[in-house]
Amino acid sequence: MLSPVTPLDVALSTLWCSLAIAGVISLVLPLALGMRRRGLARFRRQLAYLPAWLMMLSIAAWRALYQLWRRPFHREKTQHGLTTRGVPDADGSADPFVSSEQPLFDQEAGA
Repeated sequence: MLSPVTPLDVALSTLWCSLAIAGVISLVLPLALGMRRRGLARFRRQLAYLPAWLMMLSIAAWRALYQLWRRPFHREKTQHGLTTRGVPDADGSADPFVSSEQPLFDQEAGA
């Protein structure tokens, strides 16, 4: 694609480059216009991070589809809550099922 030889290669390279440029313009131009209309033009430089963000978003989506296909009932879970479980006591012992902290919500009182 970078060094076309035949007329078909030239046509395909031209089409590829045109689509690449049109894709970038179609992503950046609406965002830039919206930023200008909202008075956020000072953040224009952050638009340079858009391709990296879209790449990471694409990788995450493909990874999620792969995991859905290979392990449909597996869930990657994040620990939530406002209290810490299993914090070592003053003497250095830690029981992962007992916490010396008081629960913040009624739901946690029975946990």
